[in-house]
Amino acid sequence: MKIKSTLAAAMVIASLPAAADTASSNNGAVIIGPLQVSNTQALYFGTIAPSVSASGTANLVPSASAATRTCSAELACLTNDFTQAEFTVIGDIDRVVTYDVPANVSVSNGSTGNMTIALAGESAINGTRVLTGGISRLNFGGTLSVAANQPPGDYTGQFTLTVEYQ
Repeated sequence: MKIKSTLAAAMVIASLPAAADTASSNNGAVIIGPLQVSNTQALYFGTIAPSVSASGTANLVPSASAATRTCSAELACLTNDFTQAEFTVIGDIDRVVTYDVPANVSVSNGSTGNMTIALAGESAINGTRVLTGGISRLNFGGTLSVAANQPPGDYTGQFTLTVEYQ
Protein backbone atom coordinates (compact mmCIF):
# COMPACT_ATOMS: atom_id res chain seq x y z
CA MET A 1 0.00 0.00 0.00
CA LYS A 2 2.83 2.26 0.59
CA ILE A 3 3.65 2.24 -3.10
CA LYS A 4 0.06 3.12 -3.99
CA SER A 5 -0.10 6.15 -1.69
CA THR A 6 3.28 7.45 -2.90
CA LEU A 7 2.14 7.08 -6.50
CA ALA A 8 -1.16 8.84 -5.73
CA ALA A 9 0.68 11.74 -4.02
CA ALA A 10 2.99 12.14 -6.99
CA MET A 11 0.01 12.26 -9.36
CA VAL A 12 -1.68 14.96 -7.25
CA ILE A 13 1.51 17.11 -7.23
CA ALA A 14 1.96 16.70 -11.00
CA SER A 15 -1.59 17.83 -11.68
CA LEU A 16 -1.31 21.08 -9.67
CA PRO A 17 -0.97 24.22 -11.90
CA ALA A 18 2.54 25.74 -12.22
CA ALA A 19 3.18 28.83 -10.08
CA ALA A 20 3.15 32.15 -12.10
CA ASP A 21 6.18 34.44 -12.14
CA THR A 22 6.56 38.10 -13.18
CA ALA A 23 9.39 40.56 -13.87
CA SER A 24 9.35 44.32 -14.23
CA SER A 25 11.33 46.58 -16.57
CA ASN A 26 12.42 50.07 -15.68
CA ASN A 27 11.71 52.60 -18.44
CA GLY A 28 13.01 56.06 -19.15
CA ALA A 29 14.65 58.49 -21.49
CA VAL A 30 16.99 61.46 -21.36
CA ILE A 31 15.59 64.58 -22.97
CA ILE A 32 18.11 67.28 -23.74
CA GLY A 33 17.39 70.92 -24.43
CA PRO A 34 16.76 71.93 -28.03
CA LEU A 35 19.56 73.71 -29.87
CA GLN A 36 19.08 77.40 -30.50
CA VAL A 37 21.35 79.07 -33.06
CA SER A 38 21.34 82.78 -33.81
CA ASN A 39 23.48 84.98 -36.02
CA THR A 40 24.53 87.83 -33.75
CA GLN A 41 26.85 89.60 -36.21
CA ALA A 42 27.18 89.58 -40.01
CA LEU A 43 30.34 88.91 -42.00
CA TYR A 44 31.28 92.28 -43.50
CA PHE A 45 34.55 93.19 -45.20
CA GLY A 46 34.05 96.97 -45.08
CA THR A 47 34.62 99.35 -47.99
CA ILE A 48 37.25 98.18 -50.49
CA ALA A 49 38.59 99.88 -53.64
CA PRO A 50 39.58 97.46 -56.43
CA SER A 51 42.39 97.87 -58.93
CA VAL A 52 41.56 98.69 -62.52
CA SER A 53 44.02 96.12 -63.85
CA ALA A 54 44.66 93.40 -61.23
CA SER A 55 42.58 91.15 -59.00
CA GLY A 56 43.23 90.92 -55.27
CA THR A 57 41.95 89.56 -51.99
CA ALA A 58 40.72 90.87 -48.67
CA ASN A 59 41.41 88.50 -45.81
CA LEU A 60 39.31 88.71 -42.63
CA VAL A 61 40.72 86.53 -39.84
CA PRO A 62 38.13 85.63 -37.17
CA SER A 63 39.03 85.65 -33.49
CA ALA A 64 37.35 85.23 -30.11
CA SER A 65 38.77 88.61 -29.10
CA ALA A 66 38.94 90.79 -32.25
CA ALA A 67 38.97 90.00 -35.95
CA THR A 68 41.63 91.46 -38.23
CA ARG A 69 41.45 92.34 -41.93
CA THR A 70 44.15 92.84 -44.52
CA CYS A 71 44.00 93.62 -48.22
CA SER A 72 46.47 92.50 -50.85
CA ALA A 73 48.56 95.18 -52.61
CA GLU A 74 46.06 95.32 -55.51
CA LEU A 75 43.25 96.56 -53.24
CA ALA A 76 42.75 99.43 -50.84
CA CYS A 77 40.97 98.71 -47.56
CA LEU A 78 39.28 102.07 -46.97
CA THR A 79 37.25 101.62 -43.77
CA ASN A 80 37.73 99.78 -40.48
CA ASP A 81 34.07 98.87 -40.02
CA PHE A 82 34.63 95.20 -40.94
CA THR A 83 33.07 92.47 -38.78
CA GLN A 84 33.41 88.73 -38.50
CA ALA A 85 30.30 86.56 -38.62
CA GLU A 86 29.35 85.51 -35.11
CA PHE A 87 26.85 82.84 -34.17
CA THR A 88 25.64 81.99 -30.68
CA VAL A 89 24.70 78.37 -29.99
CA ILE A 90 22.63 77.57 -26.90
CA GLY A 91 21.79 74.04 -25.80
CA ASP A 92 22.18 71.43 -23.11
CA ILE A 93 25.01 72.15 -20.66
CA ASP A 94 28.36 70.53 -21.53
CA ARG A 95 26.99 68.62 -24.53
CA VAL A 96 29.14 68.32 -27.65
CA VAL A 97 27.83 69.72 -30.92
CA THR A 98 29.13 69.47 -34.46
CA TYR A 99 29.04 72.51 -36.73
CA ASP A 100 29.48 73.07 -40.44
CA VAL A 101 29.42 75.93 -42.95
CA PRO A 102 30.07 75.79 -46.70
CA ALA A 103 33.64 76.24 -47.89
CA ASN A 104 32.71 78.99 -50.37
CA VAL A 105 29.84 81.45 -50.62
CA SER A 106 28.91 84.11 -53.13
CA VAL A 107 27.97 87.74 -52.74
CA SER A 108 26.35 89.86 -55.42
CA ASN A 109 25.60 93.53 -56.03
CA GLY A 110 22.22 92.52 -57.48
CA SER A 111 23.08 93.21 -61.10
CA THR A 112 26.46 92.72 -62.78
CA GLY A 113 28.84 91.93 -59.95
CA ASN A 114 29.60 88.72 -58.08
CA MET A 115 32.43 87.76 -55.75
CA THR A 116 33.36 84.61 -53.85
CA ILE A 117 34.28 84.29 -50.19
CA ALA A 118 36.31 81.29 -49.08
CA LEU A 119 35.05 80.95 -45.50
CA ALA A 120 37.39 80.45 -42.56
CA GLY A 121 36.46 79.62 -39.00
CA GLU A 122 38.14 80.68 -35.81
CA SER A 123 39.51 77.14 -35.65
CA ALA A 124 37.88 75.52 -38.71
CA ILE A 125 34.78 75.81 -40.89
CA ASN A 126 33.52 72.53 -39.49
CA GLY A 127 34.24 70.70 -36.27
CA THR A 128 33.00 70.14 -32.75
CA ARG A 129 32.42 72.36 -29.74
CA VAL A 130 31.43 71.76 -26.14
CA LEU A 131 28.50 73.85 -24.94
CA THR A 132 30.30 74.90 -21.77
CA GLY A 133 27.63 76.29 -19.49
CA GLY A 134 25.14 75.59 -22.30
CA ILE A 135 26.55 78.18 -24.73
CA SER A 136 29.21 78.54 -27.42
CA ARG A 137 30.12 81.28 -29.88
CA LEU A 138 31.35 80.47 -33.37
CA ASN A 139 33.18 83.13 -35.42
CA PHE A 140 33.79 83.06 -39.16
CA GLY A 141 35.73 85.22 -41.57
CA GLY A 142 37.30 84.40 -44.89
CA THR A 143 39.02 85.53 -48.02
CA LEU A 144 37.09 87.75 -50.43
CA SER A 145 38.24 87.49 -54.05
CA VAL A 146 37.93 90.85 -55.82
CA ALA A 147 38.32 90.97 -59.60
CA ALA A 148 40.17 93.69 -61.48
CA ASN A 149 37.75 96.55 -62.12
CA GLN A 150 35.11 94.85 -59.92
CA PRO A 151 31.72 96.52 -60.56
CA PRO A 152 30.74 98.89 -57.72
CA GLY A 153 27.79 98.30 -55.42
CA ASP A 154 26.67 96.92 -52.08
CA TYR A 155 27.44 93.20 -52.23
CA THR A 156 25.29 90.88 -50.15
CA GLY A 157 24.76 87.18 -49.71
CA GLN A 158 24.34 84.69 -46.95
CA PHE A 159 25.54 81.37 -45.64
CA THR A 160 24.03 78.85 -43.27
CA LEU A 161 25.60 77.38 -40.16
CA THR A 162 24.38 73.86 -39.35
CA VAL A 163 24.71 72.69 -35.73
CA GLU A 164 23.76 69.26 -34.35
CA TYR A 165 24.24 67.39 -31.11
CA GLN A 166 26.94 64.75 -31.41
